[in-house]
Amino acid sequence: MPLFVKDGEVYRSALQCGAGLDAFLEFELSDEPIDKVVLYEKSPLRSGLSDGVDPQKIKEAALLGVQMANEEYGTKYSIKRLGYVPNDSRHYQLHKRIAFGIIKRIHEAGEFRHVGVKG
Repeated sequence: MPLFVKDGEVYRSALQCGAGLDAFLEFELSDEPIDKVVLYEKSPLRSGLSDGVDPQKIKEAALLGVQMANEEYGTKYSIKRLGYVPNDSRHYQLHKRIAFGIIKRIHEAGEFRHVGVKG
């Protein structure tokens, strides 16, 4: 089951399917087209799922997930900044699912756990 978090302008989600099929992604969105996505590396997992991912493949998967969600829901989101875990899963289709899931949750006004909000 995915976990959905919103921290300011940053959306985070993780899939925890087990058997090495876990993945993490975070990004900031724009309603305007973005020419260049800023990629940034998060802290590695203590117990990594791989010895290293290809950041470009994660970016391509996330962009595809957002594109597919935009087509399905009639939204026009673009990724501005994209954070990835350097020793995350190499099952890049999971990153696509995460990106799609975040847009779906936004579109359906689903709940996000909010970080830094008290009360």
